Formats: sequence, structure tokens, C-alpha cells
Amino acid sequence: MEVTRHSMAYQGANRTFVRARSAPQAHGDEALLVVLHWLGGTGQAMLQTALALNLTTRVTYVAPDGLSLSWNGGECCGAAMDAGVDDVGFVSALVAALLAEDAAPSRVLLLGNSNGAYLASRVALSPRPWALERVALVAGCTADEAAFASARAPVAVLQVHSARDAMVRFGGCCAEHPCCCSVRDSPRCVAMPALLDRWARLNGCQSGAFALEQRGPYACSVAEGCAAARTEMCVHPSALHSLWGQSDAPTLAVVRAFLDAASTVPSSSPPPRRPTMSEGRSVAAATVLLAACVLLSVALLRRAMRAGAIAYAPLDTTTT
Repeated sequence: MEVTRHSMAYQGANRTFVRARSAPQAHGDEALLVVLHWLGGTGQAMLQTALALNLTTRVTYVAPDGLSLSWNGGECCGAAMDAGVDDVGFVSALVAALLAEDAAPSRVLLLGNSNGAYLASRVALSPRPWALERVALVAGCTADEAAFASARAPVAVLQVHSARDAMVRFGGCCAEHPCCCSVRDSPRCVAMPALLDRWARLNGCQSGAFALEQRGPYACSVAEGCAAARTEMCVHPSALHSLWGQSDAPTLAVVRAFLDAASTVPSSSPPPRRPTMSEGRSVAAATVLLAACVLLSVALLRRAMRAGAIAYAPLDTTTT
């Protein structure tokens, strides 16, 4: 596979990105897959991991570089955030320019890891001149209420997290439980299940209704009755923040299935039947006892959020 390096001018800066195309045997309408790296990473490094997905969908991979190896994802992180770099505008302009080329792909997918996931969620929630079909967020997501409140267009979303992540905490980042790498604290911790609820509301899903599915070590909550787009979150019971990588087969499998799958459920036809909450818990308990513990922790977090408080004790303090 040929990888080429390119650049474009944006707001007086020379912004760089790498580009590659999937193997000829891939099928379906070609998609543009934009992949956003972690804090301290590069587009080239993120591209290598994205290629390990081995998608069956035909895609053109585009992996831009953040300034000073960082992105301004609102709450995260590093020099780009401190300088107020308009990375949402840059990604939007880059995609618009690529879609304007001859024989451009007809669909747009977005994948972000850690710092890149914060930016990807911001891009998905922001106005843009092109349609975003799906966004996969690995170990990061904005908790900015204003960003969710101002969003208008639904988008299929997958959140991937670890219950033991000490760098971007499953229970949220706030003054009481700060996260790493200069992530800006929220006035209160907003746990990942609460963010899933926000995506579900944006996508017209049935309020509070989630089917539970076991995918390897991941316990996944899938919103039910979504009129606009598939909405789901998968939680690993024990992985650290660095769960995204070329050798992390379970995470790659979860992300691959989401990006390769059809993204929307037509509003004119009823959604397919999914297991009920009790059925999902029974399957999880019978299959993997440890995963059942993760599902219980998600339920407890939801209950705590409804009561207006989050009780969250970090299980891992390792930094990378």
C-alpha cells in the first residue's frame, strides 16, 4: 500500500497529513476515513494502527498531524489546546477539500484515539459543510454540554473505554478526580455512560433503553429504538488507557465491526429486536463473569448520576 505525504495551508500554518488507500479486494462504496492520533503521536503512527483494522470497506485513509504532536479537543490537550488552535476548523476544511477532488469517496468516517477522540467528538458535534456517517471514539470524548446542546445532525457513534483507565477516567474528569495530560476539569465528573445518554438523545434513541452485548472482553451497551443512527459504547474491564494499538485484537475487532457495518436504521421501519436488559445481563454472566461485573458498575454509575453524584475510585494509577 502506497502512503503519500501532503500539506495544506490553514490559518497561516502549513498543516500536514498522510494518505493511503485500502487494498483492491475491499468492497462497497468508498469512504474517506479520517484518523486522529493521540497526544504525542503523529498521523503516520495513527495510520499504521488504523491499517491494522483490515477493513473490508473500501476506504481512503487520511491521517493529519496535530501541531506540536497535539490537538485542541476543547478539554484536551497539550500545546494545541493551550494555544487555542482551531483544529475543528482544520479537520473540517481538510475533509471538504478532499471531497472536492475528482472521484472523491462518497462517505466520511472518523476515528480518534485519546486526544484525537476528544477532537473527533468535537468535529462530530460541530457544524460542517459535509455529512459525517460514523465516528469511533477510543479512550476519549468531550463532556462539553454546550457542544452537545448545539449539535443538530445525528451521527452513528461508538465509544470505546476501559473501566480501569486512569488517564481519561471512566467516571469522568473533574477537580475531585482529575485526569492526566492537562485535561481540563469539568465542574463535576461526567461519566462515560452519561455521555452515551447524550449521544442517544442526539440520535433519537429510546430514552434509557440499552441492550447489552458481549464482544470478547468488551461489554457493550447499544441504544435501542434509534430513529437516526446507531449509538453504542463498549467497555473493557481491565485494559489501561493505551488499549488502542496494532496488537490489541479485541479493540481492533470492536472498532472494525462498527466501521464496516451499516450505520443507520431507517426511521420508516421498526428497529430490529435486541435482547432485553435482563437477557443481555444473563448472557454476559453466563459467558464472562468479569464482564458482568463491568455491566454492574455501569448500572451503578447510572444510578449515581440520577442521584446527582458520582462515586468513582480509580483502580489504576499507572501513567504512560
